[in-house]
Amino acid sequence: MIDPAVMQNIAETYLKSITAQDVDGVCSLFADDATVEDPIGTEAHVGIEGIRAFYAAALKNQFICELSGPVRCAASSLAFPFLLTVPGVRTNNIIDVFDLNGDGKISSMKAYWGPANITFTK
Repeated sequence: MIDPAVMQNIAETYLKSITAQDVDGVCSLFADDATVEDPIGTEAHVGIEGIRAFYAAALKNQFICELSGPVRCAASSLAFPFLLTVPGVRTNNIIDVFDLNGDGKISSMKAYWGPANITFTK
Protein backbone atom coordinates (compact mmCIF):
# COMPACT_ATOMS: atom_id res chain seq x y z
CA MET A 1 0.00 0.00 0.00
CA ILE A 2 1.21 3.47 -0.84
CA ASP A 3 1.15 6.07 1.90
CA PRO A 4 -2.04 8.19 1.62
CA ALA A 5 0.04 11.35 2.18
CA VAL A 6 2.06 10.48 -0.95
CA MET A 7 -1.18 9.97 -2.88
CA GLN A 8 -2.54 13.31 -1.65
CA ASN A 9 0.67 14.97 -2.84
CA ILE A 10 0.35 13.35 -6.28
CA ALA A 11 -3.19 14.73 -6.71
CA GLU A 12 -2.18 18.19 -5.52
CA THR A 13 0.96 18.27 -7.69
CA TYR A 14 -1.07 17.17 -10.72
CA LEU A 15 -3.61 19.98 -10.28
CA LYS A 16 -0.94 22.62 -9.54
CA SER A 17 1.02 21.55 -12.61
CA ILE A 18 -2.05 21.84 -14.84
CA THR A 19 -2.84 25.29 -13.48
CA ALA A 20 0.80 26.34 -14.05
CA GLN A 21 0.70 24.93 -17.63
CA ASP A 22 3.70 22.79 -16.61
CA VAL A 23 3.73 19.85 -19.03
CA ASP A 24 6.99 18.50 -17.57
CA GLY A 25 5.53 18.65 -14.06
CA VAL A 26 2.45 16.68 -15.12
CA CYS A 27 4.46 14.13 -17.09
CA SER A 28 6.90 13.57 -14.21
CA LEU A 29 4.04 11.92 -12.30
CA PHE A 30 3.46 9.22 -14.95
CA ALA A 31 5.21 5.90 -15.58
CA ASP A 32 6.81 5.51 -19.01
CA ASP A 33 4.16 2.96 -20.06
CA ALA A 34 1.16 4.72 -18.50
CA THR A 35 -2.24 5.28 -20.10
CA VAL A 36 -4.52 8.33 -19.95
CA GLU A 37 -8.21 8.16 -20.85
CA ASP A 38 -9.63 11.68 -20.65
CA PRO A 39 -12.59 11.56 -20.66
CA ILE A 40 -13.59 7.92 -20.25
CA GLY A 41 -14.80 6.54 -23.57
CA THR A 42 -12.24 8.37 -25.70
CA GLU A 43 -9.14 6.78 -27.18
CA ALA A 44 -6.44 6.27 -24.58
CA HIS A 45 -3.12 8.10 -24.80
CA VAL A 46 -0.46 5.43 -24.34
CA GLY A 47 3.13 5.81 -23.16
CA ILE A 48 4.88 8.90 -21.92
CA GLU A 49 5.27 10.42 -25.40
CA GLY A 50 1.54 10.04 -26.14
CA ILE A 51 0.72 11.47 -22.74
CA ARG A 52 3.15 14.36 -23.24
CA ALA A 53 1.53 15.19 -26.60
CA PHE A 54 -1.95 15.14 -25.01
CA TYR A 55 -0.99 17.49 -22.16
CA ALA A 56 1.11 19.77 -24.38
CA ALA A 57 -1.95 20.38 -26.56
CA ALA A 58 -4.40 20.66 -23.65
CA LEU A 59 -2.24 23.00 -21.58
CA LYS A 60 -2.05 25.60 -24.32
CA ASN A 61 -5.29 26.69 -22.66
CA GLN A 62 -5.25 28.41 -19.28
CA PHE A 63 -6.98 26.26 -16.68
CA ILE A 64 -7.51 26.79 -12.98
CA CYS A 65 -7.80 23.51 -11.08
CA GLU A 66 -8.87 23.06 -7.48
CA LEU A 67 -9.91 20.10 -5.40
CA SER A 68 -13.65 20.08 -4.71
CA GLY A 69 -13.57 17.26 -2.17
CA PRO A 70 -11.17 14.94 -0.40
CA VAL A 71 -8.72 12.62 -2.12
CA ARG A 72 -9.85 9.03 -1.61
CA CYS A 73 -7.04 6.48 -1.27
CA ALA A 74 -7.26 2.68 -1.39
CA ALA A 75 -4.27 0.34 -1.78
CA SER A 76 -2.41 1.77 -4.80
CA SER A 77 -5.26 3.82 -6.26
CA LEU A 78 -6.65 7.27 -5.62
CA ALA A 79 -9.70 9.18 -6.78
CA PHE A 80 -10.40 12.86 -6.38
CA PRO A 81 -13.02 15.38 -7.47
CA PHE A 82 -11.92 18.71 -8.81
CA LEU A 83 -13.10 21.73 -10.72
CA LEU A 84 -11.30 22.67 -13.93
CA THR A 85 -12.17 26.24 -14.89
CA VAL A 86 -11.49 27.96 -18.18
CA PRO A 87 -11.77 31.57 -17.00
CA GLY A 88 -14.77 33.33 -18.50
CA VAL A 89 -15.86 30.24 -20.46
CA ARG A 90 -16.75 27.15 -18.43
CA THR A 91 -16.15 24.94 -15.41
CA ASN A 92 -15.85 21.16 -15.66
CA ASN A 93 -16.69 19.08 -12.59
CA ILE A 94 -14.33 16.09 -12.90
CA ILE A 95 -13.35 12.97 -10.98
CA ASP A 96 -9.93 11.54 -11.79
CA VAL A 97 -8.87 8.03 -10.84
CA PHE A 98 -5.17 7.16 -10.75
CA ASP A 99 -3.67 3.70 -10.37
CA LEU A 100 -0.06 3.81 -9.17
CA ASN A 101 2.73 1.35 -9.84
CA GLY A 102 5.25 0.10 -7.28
CA ASP A 103 7.41 3.19 -7.86
CA GLY A 104 4.55 5.53 -6.97
CA LYS A 105 4.11 6.68 -10.57
CA ILE A 106 0.72 6.90 -12.28
CA SER A 107 0.24 3.80 -14.45
CA SER A 108 -3.35 4.55 -15.41
CA MET A 109 -5.39 7.76 -15.34
CA LYS A 110 -9.10 7.87 -16.06
CA ALA A 111 -11.09 11.10 -16.08
CA TYR A 112 -14.83 10.89 -15.42
CA TRP A 113 -16.78 13.80 -16.90
CA GLY A 114 -19.13 14.56 -19.74
CA PRO A 115 -21.42 17.28 -21.09
CA ALA A 116 -23.65 17.13 -17.99
CA ASN A 117 -20.62 18.06 -15.86
CA ILE A 118 -19.89 21.35 -17.65
CA THR A 119 -21.24 24.70 -16.55
CA PHE A 120 -20.83 27.54 -19.03
CA THR A 121 -20.21 31.09 -17.88
CA LYS A 122 -23.02 33.44 -18.79
